[in-house]
Amino acid sequence: MASQNGIVFRVLGPLEAEVAGRPVALGSAKQRALLAALLLEAGRVVSLPTLEDVLWGSSPPATARHSIEVHVSRLRNALGDEARRILVTRPPGYLVEIGDGELDLARFEAFARAGRQALAAGDPERAADLLAEGLELWRGPALADVTFASPQRRDAQRLEQLRLSAVGDRIDADLALGRHVSVIAELEALVSAHPQHERHRAQLMLALYRSGRQGDALAVYRAVRVILSEQLGLEPGPELQQLERSILLQDPALDRSPAGARDAAGVAVTTCPYKGLAHFDAADAAFFCGRERDVDDVVVKLAEASFVGLVGASGSGKSSLLRAGVLPALAAGALPGSDRWVSRLLRPGAHPQQALREAFGDGLSRAGDGERIVIAVDQLEEVFTECTDESERRAFLSALCSAANT
Repeated sequence: MASQNGIVFRVLGPLEAEVAGRPVALGSAKQRALLAALLLEAGRVVSLPTLEDVLWGSSPPATARHSIEVHVSRLRNALGDEARRILVTRPPGYLVEIGDGELDLARFEAFARAGRQALAAGDPERAADLLAEGLELWRGPALADVTFASPQRRDAQRLEQLRLSAVGDRIDADLALGRHVSVIAELEALVSAHPQHERHRAQLMLALYRSGRQGDALAVYRAVRVILSEQLGLEPGPELQQLERSILLQDPALDRSPAGARDAAGVAVTTCPYKGLAHFDAADAAFFCGRERDVDDVVVKLAEASFVGLVGASGSGKSSLLRAGVLPALAAGALPGSDRWVSRLLRPGAHPQQALREAFGDGLSRAGDGERIVIAVDQLEEVFTECTDESERRAFLSALCSAANT
């Protein structure tokens, strides 16, 4: 949390700022949009052309850069003594430097990340508490009172997806704790608001089935199948189809909850292999089923080539296939000697070179010793969407290519 005399910014709802517990008047609509754009990129420089695009779209006035300077100056005056520490001029633009507890978005992301980790570690009670605490920071739609001129600046929509993901994780934790009855109404509202969202559908189906409403659970599946077919010409995803089959077969596995969960009386319950549409990680390898052919195809390609990519639409299960399918298969000896290979998993994030060093230390430099190294990069697109340093991006991709050619 920020100190009593510190600055607090809030973007998870209407844009707000406080200094020493007192609200700050943030000025005109363009001034607020400028601050919001900088807060959404906290810690990263936002260039002047980007800020022009945010405030005026494709037709900035000749005085745009001077106007930005004026807006920044007024914001600094409004924020007081610490403003120059926070609102920094750095070519080719400006950035906001945020300390611990000074931005509600950063706090929310920390709670969401910790909640997901607790869920993956088999501690749904802690996960539910952490995720609920993070979600309490939301006061309404993100940046509800801020308008960006540029149509491509849809950052509030990105934040809404983060919120929905955290809500889904919290519901997974609740389901693991046997709270299926209490989440049905919330899930029905989510399904109504997001009719094509398959994860919420799967969670509602599971909650209804566990509540003794098998027919209603199957009706939820039929409804989404009609919606996807009529609107997109698609069938439900394989996970949702598998859940329907499991409900039809009254699979006993659907009645159980993950290891470590306890019911209302504090009695430990058994492991549940079904995670709805939540992602699977290495700890779920024993329960990852239905995609054996995909795993085999990737393993065969690894036997033939030094570089293999998993390509598909967002949410199609690429990360689950990698983490809970391919890597455990290699560790189990799916290829000759693969149980002895050095395997490291990483996400590039904003600093891919640092992620590579943290994963391997100096081990990557010894890749030519005859010891095969598996570098598994999850969310490779982050090299282009998160990393803003072109030289670091090139160095990371060069390291991968060098390792693949060794």
